Amino acid sequence: MIKLTLIILIIIFVLNLIIMRIYSSIYKSVKKLKKRNNEPLNISTKKNILNIFKSYLFAFCNLNLIVIGLIPSFHIRQFLYKNIFLMKIGKGSKIRGFVEIISPWNIEIGKNTMIGKNVKLDGRNGLKIGNNVNISDCTAIWTEQHDINDEYFRSLNSNGQVIIKDRVWLCFRSIILPNIVIDEGAVVASGTIVTKNIKEFSLYTGIPAERKKERNKSLNYELNLTGFHFY
Repeated sequence: MIKLTLIILIIIFVLNLIIMRIYSSIYKSVKKLKKRNNEPLNISTKKNILNIFKSYLFAFCNLNLIVIGLIPSFHIRQFLYKNIFLMKIGKGSKIRGFVEIISPWNIEIGKNTMIGKNVKLDGRNGLKIGNNVNISDCTAIWTEQHDINDEYFRSLNSNGQVIIKDRVWLCFRSIILPNIVIDEGAVVASGTIVTKNIKEFSLYTGIPAERKKERNKSLNYELNLTGFHFY
């Protein structure tokens, strides 16, 4: 009986991964098509893609991603992110445990980059993270939010891609809002909320973020992220 139960659970798990892989492929392909035609991927478009199953599949996908974030093995998590959810992750980069990811197929991460624990990565409108970036625990990066002036509380005019360039450091509990570029070598201090573009090799602090001082421009370090096998 126990063996049969395990076999059934394994079959369900494998079928679940196949569904998620198909979902990721469809959504990524349609996203590229809409970008090529310069058309926004709005609510009605999503309904056309997945019809009545759209809401269910998106929620089911998010549930899977939350569960994957709890798996106590870096290698398994990384494999699933890359091969099931089509997330681009460069060599030497690490995503630690308890990370919450939205639309991973729209996220690109460069080489030797660290994503800390309990980080939120929102890829709905595109998220690009460069090389040797350090994103500390509990940081939140959003590419979409509600528009407070929209009569239906939609997010049509309050979203946009976030780009984080090489050797950026986002400190503990910093928040990055949509449509932001954080230039090379910048540092965002703990608790800072970024509402506009960040200049290169500069330290920003406060709510909203303000430039405080310059950072050394002769940065050559590469993050050594060995030793993270579990969380």
